[in-house]
Amino acid sequence: MCHLSSVAIFLTVAILCATSTVTKCSGTKGSDDGYVEWGSTDGNECEGSSECGDGKCCLNNDGQNSCQLRAPIGKPCSPEADFNAVYNTTCPCESPYPCKDKGENISICAPPEG
Repeated sequence: MCHLSSVAIFLTVAILCATSTVTKCSGTKGSDDGYVEWGSTDGNECEGSSECGDGKCCLNNDGQNSCQLRAPIGKPCSPEADFNAVYNTTCPCESPYPCKDKGENISICAPPEG
């Protein structure tokens, strides 16, 4: 009886360890900056965009802040604010797209000029 419960505990621990993986490491490929982010930041609560990682911003939705993807080309956007901003309606554009004012309180991610 004791042997069976030991096996069950071992298998449970092994499964938990196997499913706990690192899903994202910041920095460029091959860099070792000592920073590991456990789990995805998409949808996680935030106090500012600096907590959200590359390609995301901190967006306030009905009083709750969460990390969301930056707007792609052709989508509504918010003008870029400071590094740790919290945005109210939409995120700024993905890099390298600028957020262009189209009038009537509408801004869209546009192709880069040049």
